[in-house]
Amino acid sequence: MPKKSMELLTETMFYVLMAFCKGAMCGIDVAEYIEKRTGGRILIGPATLYTILGKFEKEKYIVEVQVEGRKRTYEITEKGRLAYTEEVARLKQCVEDAKAVAEKIESRFPKLKGKVEINDIGTTIGSHTGPGTVALFFWGEGRE
Repeated sequence: MPKKSMELLTETMFYVLMAFCKGAMCGIDVAEYIEKRTGGRILIGPATLYTILGKFEKEKYIVEVQVEGRKRTYEITEKGRLAYTEEVARLKQCVEDAKAVAEKIESRFPKLKGKVEINDIGTTIGSHTGPGTVALFFWGEGRE
């Protein structure tokens, strides 16, 4: 069954909501927070940011609280905070699932004990495979 459009947050959407959990912000403040929080790994451009802000406002995840000229300041709503909390729980479950897979692999292949790594595959691969994807990569010599 297809997911609703806002049921799963993209990584960028997640960080936008995270920013608003820190307090009311304008778009520039959100972009700066995300860049700083991710160490520059995620740089959000104005088109992407304002598309997300529009979606979040429509879904009542955020509400506009102040307008100064062209500068608009938003704050998170209870619905937005709940969406963020649910996404944190979903991501934690993904990590737990990955750990369970790693343990299963290590029990099946004893030579791999302590060598199975869990890594973020990133937005490029992740966005092409979809949520919940588990990828196994093997490197090195002598795969037995």
